[in-house]
Amino acid sequence: MRHSLIGILAMGLVGCAARVPVRVPAAPSVQVPTTAIAVIAVDRDCREIADRLADALHDLDGMSVQPDAPTRLNLYACNSAWTPESEGVVEGRSVAIAALTTSDGVAAHLLGAARHIDRAGEGPVRASKRVQAQLDGEVAHDLAEQVAPVSTVVRRRVYADPSNDSARQYHNLAVAAERDGRLDDAVWWARLAWERNPTVRRARYVSELTRRLARTGPVSGGSLSVR
Repeated sequence: MRHSLIGILAMGLVGCAARVPVRVPAAPSVQVPTTAIAVIAVDRDCREIADRLADALHDLDGMSVQPDAPTRLNLYACNSAWTPESEGVVEGRSVAIAALTTSDGVAAHLLGAARHIDRAGEGPVRASKRVQAQLDGEVAHDLAEQVAPVSTVVRRRVYADPSNDSARQYHNLAVAAERDGRLDDAVWWARLAWERNPTVRRARYVSELTRRLARTGPVSGGSLSVR
């Protein structure tokens, strides 16, 4: 067993669950040539995501959102769909395409994506609205991370002495892999955890890891996971 996993489990022995720090490095998909940028909703369906993206970029140190900036993020082809995953559960998916343009033309195309699962206990219509709002925020966050990511430290929940082949054990293994920088393994274990016990929290973890893996790629040199 990797040392990081042993350390995680040891920390969790003080109770049912503990939280351990995980560093999330900055991994931009494109290099923006300036700190001033405009966010434009080319399609009407992109307005909410564009507003969320502008807010996310505006909150970053060193980044300025200006409507007349020559460097622009043009959002279009924003589409969402949600379907009943099982009784009482709604799954939503959303994508948006953004064209990064400068005075020289199109510099890059970005794809923002999100997946969210929610329980529709109060009815599918209200649940769909809540899922849509969550998806808009996650797509905007995904695009912001691709343009101007920041290195952060998050605290992941881990569990003490989980049962073999349980969702909690798979979640612990996902966190251990993430701490080691093995995102491909982390995604694999996180998905197993969600399949064992599908919850909103686990679905969000899978979505976050998947987005980061899409930008950074798998770790070279093999994996220690037994699959």
